[in-house]
Amino acid sequence: MEYTTRPDSGNQLVIAIDCDEVIVETVGPILRHYNKQYGADLPAPLEPKHYYNGTPYDWGVANDPQEGARRVEAYTQSDEFAALTPEETAVAAIRRLAAQHSIHIVTGRREDQLAAITQQMVDTYLPGCIDGIHYTSYFNEQQRQDKSVICERIGANVLIDDHAKHLNTILAMNDECPAPAMRRIVHTILFGDYPWQLCPDERDSRIISCPTWSAVERTIAQIAQGEGITELDSTH
Repeated sequence: MEYTTRPDSGNQLVIAIDCDEVIVETVGPILRHYNKQYGADLPAPLEPKHYYNGTPYDWGVANDPQEGARRVEAYTQSDEFAALTPEETAVAAIRRLAAQHSIHIVTGRREDQLAAITQQMVDTYLPGCIDGIHYTSYFNEQQRQDKSVICERIGANVLIDDHAKHLNTILAMNDECPAPAMRRIVHTILFGDYPWQLCPDERDSRIISCPTWSAVERTIAQIAQGEGITELDSTH
């Protein structure tokens, strides 16, 4: 179910924001729990080629490759995972942005498993700031949606994500529009500085890199004002 608090906000931009590693850190806690619970030795953060997809040997489940995924899934439904708190800088920035724009969370989480704790996080830390929570169920092939589809449905002008592949898909969708005059430009912001992020020469040059929330806020202000944006503008 999509969660909406202010359907008629009339704000200037519609901003879609990923949840995990953008609003709240989850990879580190997942790996620390896994290592402690199962005696594994997974590095945190994982190297790019190992991100969530390490070999069965890495996860200590060589005889049953799916067991690693089941263990992680069990942890994400635990009280410990539910108690993870958003980054303070993210909360402060989103509150400021919500005063001027319409904010949506577009997350790869599974709605059937994590909707309740995600909504609780929003109600606790971002009350009245979020106009919708949308789940793509990235790790469930039967339920999976593409973030580009959701962004199109909600009329997003901006997508903020820690994975360049989702941003690349948004840009490809823009390019494939058969009527250029009807294209709605979706600005793409790659958040953070994580080892799984593609090198600059491996991602679309139109993606704006913002390693911090202060950089995100400056970039959003430029987008709202219709200014040109350079990599230098967004990285300080």
